[in-house]
Order: sequence, then structure tokens, then C-alpha cells
Amino acid sequence: MIDKKFCMSSYLAFRYIEKDDKEFTVGLHHTGDIPYPEEKRQLSILQKILPMHIGQRLNQKIISN
Repeated sequence: MIDKKFCMSSYLAFRYIEKDDKEFTVGLHHTGDIPYPEEKRQLSILQKILPMHIGQRLNQKIISN
């Protein structure tokens, strides 16, 4: 089934097309698009320090108000 909007949003969010029966256009069927296994994923340094920085900024705003 052709569903360009679903395919675009799925690819933008997940970097793969979530439903196997959807296609961008005729003849452009995706194959082998699976998410990276959860147990092999690693956090980047940004994902580790970003919450700390957000918390510091929020605390500064709360204290200054």
C-alpha cells in the first residue's frame, strides 16, 4: 500500500519504516529495515550530560524568580 506521509514520518522518527506493508511509492519497497537492537544501543555523551545541564538551567531560573 502506498502511504508516503506515513513512510516519511516513520522514517523521520525511527529511521526505518515501521509497517512492512507501507511503501513510499510503487516499486520502492523497503526490505530489512529493522531497529537497532535495544541491548546494543549506547548513550552518547550528549544524552548523558544534557539532562544535567537542563536541570542546572531550571534551578537557575527557579532561584532567580
